[in-house]
Amino acid sequence: MDAHANRHREHRAHSGPRRSMVFLYADLRRSRTLAPAYAWAGLFLGLGIFQLFDGIVDHKLLRLHQIRYGVDTTPYDWAWNISGLLLLLTGLVLGLRARRSGRTGSAP
Repeated sequence: MDAHANRHREHRAHSGPRRSMVFLYADLRRSRTLAPAYAWAGLFLGLGIFQLFDGIVDHKLLRLHQIRYGVDTTPYDWAWNISGLLLLLTGLVLGLRARRSGRTGSAP
């Protein structure tokens, strides 16, 4: 399977969860039960988990696609995975802060 077919298959696999999150977010806003501090924490956690999964599982284990082709990808892989870890840690810190401050108020 060529690289274009892999990207297309991967895009289809990731577009469903994104659409679900948009509808979930809209429903939480409508019902006024969205806790913004926790929502930000969840966003960063999700971004970090996705990026680490993509970098480790998709890029290395399954070799579905690479960050770049025809070059040594080691520096790109490190940058991708470290940035994913930073996103994940940001989400953890935001979640802990939200829990400590008791920020569970609804969005306006």
